[in-house]
Amino acid sequence: MTDPPLQAWTRYIAIDIHKHYLMIGGIDAHKRIVLPPRKVELHRWLDWAQANLHPSDAVVLEATTNAWVIYDQVVTLVGRAVVAHPAKVKLIAEARVKTDKVDVLTLAQLLRADMLPEVTQRVPGAATPRSRPARAALAPPAASLAPDYRQESAPECAPSSEPAAARW
Repeated sequence: MTDPPLQAWTRYIAIDIHKHYLMIGGIDAHKRIVLPPRKVELHRWLDWAQANLHPSDAVVLEATTNAWVIYDQVVTLVGRAVVAHPAKVKLIAEARVKTDKVDVLTLAQLLRADMLPEVTQRVPGAATPRSRPARAALAPPAASLAPDYRQESAPECAPSSEPAAARW
């Protein structure tokens, strides 16, 4: 198997987003690690990005809750920004050694090989893809589709002379 042709990007940077920090690492077009995986605290992220990301870089983010906020900050600093679909990135999901450092370098390698399943671009101006109406909001509640038998009273029956146990 041969390597894909070299792209115009000098570095392939991957960002794994967590709640309080980002794990960032990168490789060059020859698969050499040029940015060893490192943890960047979220409150220092923007300063780090402005100082270390360049227009000749390609960046991949794994889609998470706040991926679009980071994407908006990255897209103006780099030549290419991609949001990867996490469920479809099988090489990471099936990895034997699952650490943030390994994940970030695997994402960078997939970006270099142009093998990343991308998340569909969001509508410009939308805060997140979640701002679209949820499917449940478009359909009537399921409870209204079926009759609710709990609300109906039992049918009136004529009193019987048999004991209750014998009627069943």
